[in-house]
Formats: sequence, C-alpha cells, structure tokens
Amino acid sequence: MPLELPQARPDQTALLLIDLQYGLFEPHSSEPEARQMLARAAEVSHGARAHGVRVVHCTKFDRPGFLGWSTNTPSWRRRARSGARPMLQGSRPATVLAELGPREGDLIVPRSRGASPFTGTELDPVLRNLGCRVIVLAGLSLNVALISSCVEGVSLGYEVVVLEDAVLGFPSEYGAAMLQHSFRVMSTVIKSRDLMSVWTQRWAPLPRPPSGVDPDR
Repeated sequence: MPLELPQARPDQTALLLIDLQYGLFEPHSSEPEARQMLARAAEVSHGARAHGVRVVHCTKFDRPGFLGWSTNTPSWRRRARSGARPMLQGSRPATVLAELGPREGDLIVPRSRGASPFTGTELDPVLRNLGCRVIVLAGLSLNVALISSCVEGVSLGYEVVVLEDAVLGFPSEYGAAMLQHSFRVMSTVIKSRDLMSVWTQRWAPLPRPPSGVDPDR
C-alpha cells in the first residue's frame, strides 16, 4: 500500500475539508474536475466517519463591511476592490456544501484571515486535544490554502496526507505539478479510495446503527 504510516490510526487522524463552502466552490462548480473532486471528498468523508476518523470543516468567513480584512496579497487586494459581498457567518456563501455535511460529530473551524486554517484559529489545540497525529487534506485550493495547510501542519509536527483526487488547483496542470514537486516532498500523496482501503484493511468500521437509523444524523 502507498500509505506506510503505522501511526495513522483512525482515532489519531483527522480529515480536514478545506474551504469546501458555497462561496468558494460555486465559481468552479461547472468544471468537471471540481465536480469530481467534490464527489471524492464526499465519499472519503463518509468513509472517515464510518471508521471513526474525525471530520473537520475548515471554512472562511468575512466580517460585515470586510472589517479587519487583510489586503496584504495581490489576490486579497483585488477582492477588496471588486465590490464582492462579504461571506458572513451564517450566510449561504460561508456554509459547508450540503454534500459534505456537516454531520453529527463533525467539527467546524472557521477563520476570518490568513491562508491556512491553522492561522488565528483553534484548529491546532483542538486536534491535539483529540489526540490527532495525522491530518488528511482535501478541498480548495492547491495554490494557496492547501499548500499553506501542508507546510504549517508539517511545521507543527503533524504527519500530512494529501488526497490527490479530492483537491483542486488552478490551472489543473499547475495543480498536478504542485502535487508532484511540492506536496510529495512534505506529505504522503494518495488517492482517496486507497486511503479508505488502508483503513478498511487495518481497522474494522464502527458498528452500524440499527436498521432505519441514518448514521450521519
């Protein structure tokens, strides 16, 4: 198996679904690669829950009027000038995509600034309190949030796994090059179904609820 991590036990692993919310995904929703990525992310999140892997939704939001908004990158300055509406907490743009939940037992860790879900949030202490040693990354985007998450996760001492078929970069050729030449240096890059196969072979799924009970409710 490509994943050789004896410490990657489900109870010590968290699946981080990064920026998979309406306001950030919908601009790409017509792209076949984006739809495929979302399908794989939904599949692996269901498999993660079945094996006791914690699912964490790392989302981004804005304050009213972009109060305190960072403009220290070209991309963020362009957005500030574009007249875009802020993604307010509780609004649809800031909401996790329905295909992904959140389900009972999932965690939501929002951030209002920074490129990484670790920046200025409680993500690191929460993961440590849960006993997590391995983080599995899926979502948007390889260009910014995912590479930032990978670098910061490694720097904080986590083993990082990246799901190559449940992430997206722009353009796709650049995303593939990043997986090959950047992410593989710092993390284990693996397909989502291969990771779920590792979980299934090494650890039995959690007991199923009685018939008629939705396991995600």
